[in-house]
Amino acid sequence: MNPILPTLTATGLILLSGCAALKESLTAADKPSATISGLSIQSLGLEQADLLVSLDVTNPNSFSIPASGLTMTMSVEDHALATVNQTDTDLTLSANETTTTQLPISFSYSDLYNAVKAVADQDEVTCQIDTALLFNLPVLGYISLPASYTTTLPIPQRPKISLASASVADLSWRGMELQLTVDVENPNGFGIDLKGLDYQVTAANSALASGSVQPANLEKNSQQQLVIPLSLSFADMASSLMSLLTSKEAVDIGVAGTLDYAPELAIWSPEPLDFSMSTALTR
Repeated sequence: MNPILPTLTATGLILLSGCAALKESLTAADKPSATISGLSIQSLGLEQADLLVSLDVTNPNSFSIPASGLTMTMSVEDHALATVNQTDTDLTLSANETTTTQLPISFSYSDLYNAVKAVADQDEVTCQIDTALLFNLPVLGYISLPASYTTTLPIPQRPKISLASASVADLSWRGMELQLTVDVENPNGFGIDLKGLDYQVTAANSALASGSVQPANLEKNSQQQLVIPLSLSFADMASSLMSLLTSKEAVDIGVAGTLDYAPELAIWSPEPLDFSMSTALTR
């Protein structure tokens, strides 16, 4: 018999015994756990929302564990809107500690509307975040720590503005009093402060007047009427309005301008809303 064989056999048995012991030790070790502790909105616009997912991972073991990757999916009514796949990560779980990491994820509202048509008329949507943190451990191989979280997110919408009516409030030897009524609607589930409405009024495409309306507040899912009074002398009146005095034909009244507003939602700072609308004026 080859004298080397017993030695190799003994060495192999020792190595196998050591691997078995290591595997038993790792199997007996407490498995880390993962929990999504919250979801915050980093920025919010009319086209896209940027979110931060807070992931808490607890390692109850006396040794640190490096993560090898992660996956994360955001879904609405089983429709995946955004997916993050990282094949490597610098996250390491410290021994006997809970490690918190912030994971960014973004989605576009156009993808949301295309995926779930019903949310187009909603001011908020329920979404689900699913994550899986991946580890490659000796002997045990790859393990995955799943975590899920469900919450609601606002769907911001611009105020809706329309010209409800234009009427002659008074007519005298001094001139004409016009009253324009503007409807401003807040379709959101949060309030909006109207910081100012600047307008220019035309009659049959001829400049008539300009000015601004005092600020107002719109409660959530509410509508308010803003009245624009115009006092015009006969010298200031456009020829189209002069013809209104002697004719029953309607005159096209146009109102264009800018609505500056601030939502009661700190993370959303929209640009002012430009508008242009018209209606018919009859005596």
